[in-house]
Amino acid sequence: MKVTSSDAAALTGTAQAASIVANSATARARTAGAQKSSDNVQLSNLSGHLRALTAEGRQAHLDGLEAIVASGQYKPDSSAISAQIIQQSMRSGAAA
Repeated sequence: MKVTSSDAAALTGTAQAASIVANSATARARTAGAQKSSDNVQLSNLSGHLRALTAEGRQAHLDGLEAIVASGQYKPDSSAISAQIIQQSMRSGAAA
């Protein structure tokens, strides 16, 4: 069975970002309604989530990985990698 989706928003993470923004706005509205008499600052990691979904966020992540590999700190587990290659190959063969 093969499942495909033509929903570009779901594929790019836009739907997830929109959901996070909507939930954050709803929470702020509830908080503002309950605390009208005092100033309030609410910090969240929404900007981090949104930045991770952008091209710049992905590029920053890749740059970090590149630095780790270049410094020699990246030590992949060859046994785990080969096991996953075999497992994926077997799944692909069963699906075809």
